[in-house]
Amino acid sequence: MRTRVVVLGAGFGGLELTTILSEAFGCELDVLIDKSDAFVFGFSKFDVMFGRVMPAQARHPHRDIVKPGVRFLQSTVRSIDPAGAWRPTEGRSTES
Repeated sequence: MRTRVVVLGAGFGGLELTTILSEAFGCELDVLIDKSDAFVFGFSKFDVMFGRVMPAQARHPHRDIVKPGVRFLQSTVRSIDPAGAWRPTEGRSTES
């Protein structure tokens, strides 16, 4: 039986973990959940603030940067139930 990993949060840690798992175990292994549809590198915010780039230029959509085998779900996690092995999210539940 294949183990599926659900990663909550698509910041540096979530993106790195799903990259490592995707490369180590191949496709259709991971689900990455984050409330935002894009990643903004921290220092890019200064470029936007000082007018060097437009806000859209600093955003990197998750769908463009997740690795093969990682399914991105844009949603807000409302609670975690480790015993029940599911995470209720806004509008739906993600089962493992």
